[in-house]
Amino acid sequence: MNSEPKTQLNWKLFLGLLLAPAVLTFAAASMHNEAAIGTMLVSTFGGSAVAGISCGIILARRYGESLSNSVLIALGAGFLLTAVSFGLCCGGCIAAEQLR
Repeated sequence: MNSEPKTQLNWKLFLGLLLAPAVLTFAAASMHNEAAIGTMLVSTFGGSAVAGISCGIILARRYGESLSNSVLIALGAGFLLTAVSFGLCCGGCIAAEQLR
């Protein structure tokens, strides 16, 4: 059993990391120019992966009881939250096009 005290879950950091790629994608798509396409691609694919992995690690540090349990939580939650962040990025892009 891990003797370290559990870290508190910082919800502001967690939600900020999870929503940052979607907000950046929405902002880039709202500009309606060709230069923003690169920002949208990097934010959607790279940003979603970084956000999902980071949020998975935050959850694993809070809810993992042992090292192996923490790794499984980080991988599982990271994969799931990467997909959630990617979906939010797609939603941000669609929302920006609807405002056009």
